Amino acid sequence: MQRTEAFHAEDIILQANLREDHNGIERICNLQQGGKLTADECISCISDLTQRLLRSRETLITEA
Repeated sequence: MQRTEAFHAEDIILQANLREDHNGIERICNLQQGGKLTADECISCISDLTQRLLRSRETLITEA
């Protein structure tokens, strides 16, 4: 039973991180479309967000 609760908490945290990254990607794309970021800067920023999300996921799996 405890594993189910921990897994549920991990899912909630991961979903929150996904939403945060989605919002970040949307802002980055808007900046690029508005001419504030180059395409290369946009790709770099999105890559950074993706790496952060993957590290977060690994941390959640490791701590489970």
